[in-house]
Formats: sequence, structure tokens, C-alpha cells
Amino acid sequence: IVDVDAHHGNGTEEILRRLAPKSESSVVRTPFAVGALHTTGYKPWLDETDMDDVFFASTHGYGPRDRQPFYQMGGPVQGGWFYPASGETFRSRSLDGGGDGGSGGKPEVPPLHDFLLSQTWTRLGEDYRNNCCRIIDVGLSLPARDDTYGHGRQRLELRDAYRLNVLPALVEFDPDIIFISAGFDAHRRDTMNFGYVGMIEEDFEWLTDQLLRVANTCCGGRVVSALEGGYKTHGGIVSPFARSVASHVRALVDGGRTRERYDEDEARWESSFENRLNEEKEKRRQMKLHRAAGGAARLGPAAP
Repeated sequence: IVDVDAHHGNGTEEILRRLAPKSESSVVRTPFAVGALHTTGYKPWLDETDMDDVFFASTHGYGPRDRQPFYQMGGPVQGGWFYPASGETFRSRSLDGGGDGGSGGKPEVPPLHDFLLSQTWTRLGEDYRNNCCRIIDVGLSLPARDDTYGHGRQRLELRDAYRLNVLPALVEFDPDIIFISAGFDAHRRDTMNFGYVGMIEEDFEWLTDQLLRVANTCCGGRVVSALEGGYKTHGGIVSPFARSVASHVRALVDGGRTRERYDEDEARWESSFENRLNEEKEKRRQMKLHRAAGGAARLGPAAP
């Protein structure tokens, strides 16, 4: 499951984390006594091996809004944390063979009989439960106030998050089917994302194409895409939302007609090339600013 949205896929992630049993405690206070309430939660989809068979990745905005670079409705955007204030960048150690007491990236799975009778899993500790499920979160922050070139850098950071982190892990996981939670409020013109994610139509098409390549590599091209969000609908068929959906669907159609496979070496070359282009563009911008500042200094202060 790959969640492409301005907001963290916290609901989907919580469903996955419930594939590992956990025990929760809370204090109960009454006028007459104070006690502790212990509950055990476990919601498998099929059996105790579920957490080894599901992969989840989410890219989204994350962090405080005190660096908000633009204004809306005549005043600064309200402070606080970007909703839902979860999804700090995180990679489960089970994806790298750690956090499981074993090797090969597979979480240790006690027999179901042992869990039902002794509830062994509930005593494995919070660190184990945090890392036993296969989860990647990528929290994207706001550009700095003075970064007028922020959207270009944001796009590159998001692409590299997939090229260097999510997609290689997904290929190694070798899925049987890929579900895309497709949220188009990540478009840079959609004010719902408050500037945290700066995608444009080309990025949605590129990412869809990459996921189709992974599907062609691992699971015969099997992909299901579900529409989740997108609120910049003014303009109808030429709105940012409509153009983004069209780009996504176009990539789905094109990907269904080909059998092009994912190539990690090609992805790394593409990342290196785009980073060099970005650095050159930033140098030209800095030189332009420097020349403008020098010209203003030569002119001196304005006459009274």
C-alpha cells in the first residue's frame, strides 16, 4: 500500500500496526478507588503471518507551520502542526533485517498457539512492536521563508524519497499486488497542503509510472488505485485537481500497455542528474541575486 497524499496515512498505518498484538493500559479513577485497565488488541486479516505479508509507505507533509512562506485570505496561516501531526520520517528495521532478533528482514513470528495461551507477543516491548511491521514514512517539511526556489527542491526531495527509499524497499518486498492511495491535495496549488508538498501534474504521472514499473517487475502489473483527496477543483477540467487525476490515469493506462520494468540503477542515475540540474539552477539564481544586489549598491540610496 503506497499512500501519495498531502496528509499522513495514519489510519492505514494503524490498521497495519494492529496486525501485531499489543497490550494497552489505562488508569481508571472513581470517587472510591483507582485501578488499572489492561486490554489486548489484535486484528489479523488472515493469520499470525500477516505482518510479514503487508508493506506500507506514506509520503506527506509533517512539522510545525511556523515557517509558512505565504499568506492566505489576507493574513498569515494559523500556526500549529500540519494535520494530523503524525508521520515523522521513519523506516521500520524489519525492512533491513533488524528489529526482529533474526536476519533476512522477516519478523519473528511466534506460533499462534503460544500467543493465544500465553500472550507472548504482548510482552515483546514497544520497540519490537514499532519495528515488526513493514512501514516507511517520509515527512516532508516546509521550505525556509527565504527559499524562493522551494517548490523545485520539494519536488526533488519527494522523487528521491521514492527513488532511494520507498521503491527499492517495495521491490525487495516483492508484492503480489500494489494499492495506491492517490491523494491529489499534494499539488502545489492546492491550499489544503499549506505548502508542505509541492507536486505538479508531471510528478503524479512520474510516480504512477514508477509504481507501474515495480508492479510489472513483481506482480504482473497488478495495481489498484483509489482516489483519496484533492480540493483545488475551481476551473473544472482545467483545475489542478482534474489535471492531476488525468496525469495519474494516463500513466495507469500507458503502464497497462507496456511491460517496462523497474530499474534501480536507472533511478539512481536519474536522481543524480536531476540533483545536478537543481544545483546549477540554484547557482544561476544566486548569481542573478548577487548581480542585482551589486547594481543596487552602485546606484546608491534614492534621492529625497
